[in-house]
Amino acid sequence: MLTGSPFLFARRQREGDESRAIEQKVLGVEVYAHAGRSKAAAYARKRVCPVRDWAPHDLRRTARTLLAELGCPFEVGEAILAHTLPDVAGVYNLAGYEAQKIEWLGKLGEYLDALAASHNVASMNKRAA
Repeated sequence: MLTGSPFLFARRQREGDESRAIEQKVLGVEVYAHAGRSKAAAYARKRVCPVRDWAPHDLRRTARTLLAELGCPFEVGEAILAHTLPDVAGVYNLAGYEAQKIEWLGKLGEYLDALAASHNVASMNKRAA
């Protein structure tokens, strides 16, 4: 994360340009290239992310699935991903769900923190045994 940016994957700020997130496609290309899957000569010696069969879009899919499992309302989950609601609902429902997005992203964060903490405890217990 770049300092002062509200985004996890922020792009570098240029003179007179407001900070924005890196587009998913750009991030996906970089993950692909740095995972050693790219045949481009520019990435031949830049293998720093040895992850196979994964793309940044998988984070969106995982977050959406976990939100649904936690009980997040459909409309709020879709708004978090910046999806347009389908059919007539997308035309007439222009709500941004800002407060609900903050609430549910907080719940998702707490769930992931608890999951990570329990995994770390389990890992430490395995090493100690």
